[in-house]
Amino acid sequence: MQRQVTFRGLPPSADIVREAHRHADKLRARTPTLSSCHVTVEAEARSARGASECRVMVQLWGATGRGAVAGSSRAIAGESMRPALRKAFDAASRQLGPGVPRRRSSMTPVHP
Repeated sequence: MQRQVTFRGLPPSADIVREAHRHADKLRARTPTLSSCHVTVEAEARSARGASECRVMVQLWGATGRGAVAGSSRAIAGESMRPALRKAFDAASRQLGPGVPRRRSSMTPVHP
């Protein structure tokens, strides 16, 4: 699977690239039809509170010719990007449809 991470308005970070590749590899293991993953980390204008925000976008393409699937999340610049990456990949995974296995919960439902 092709994996690409693009930074816009931010200096590149090896940690973010490594984390994005890890998420992409996990998703690829659950969804063998994925052919490409593009992650964009983009700085946005300052918010009304004066904090700089970043947006993380994930685009996925399937090998079967299925169109792009996207997920996005926001984070405050300077804070950890890991939660934003996780949320963006989770959103993209949900867009893939019901055929994609979800993360298992540690709790099993109790039936009366």
